[in-house]
Amino acid sequence: MNHTTFNQDTIVHTGSEAEAHFVIVRPLAHMGGNKKDILCGQYHEAAMAVEAATETLAGLYHGRDFYIWGDEKAQRAHEEHVARVKAMNRVYMELFSMAEAIANQP
Repeated sequence: MNHTTFNQDTIVHTGSEAEAHFVIVRPLAHMGGNKKDILCGQYHEAAMAVEAATETLAGLYHGRDFYIWGDEKAQRAHEEHVARVKAMNRVYMELFSMAEAIANQP
């Protein structure tokens, strides 16, 4: 089960074992920074770009590209691929959470 908490200055995300857990500093739209709608839009746009890149990345792996090196290396290549996709998913979740935190600011 996923749960995201927006504290005063942090965002805490707790996911299932397969998903990322993170605590990040929460962005804050204020008079000395970007306007709320601009800042939110920038984080949302970045999240959508990472999501699209993740979808492309997820489709790149195929065992036929690695079996020539033997079973051990093919397995390692698969594990590395899965780790890359997980890393991209974490970046997406962080950016999306930041956009959500900004959007929910008063």
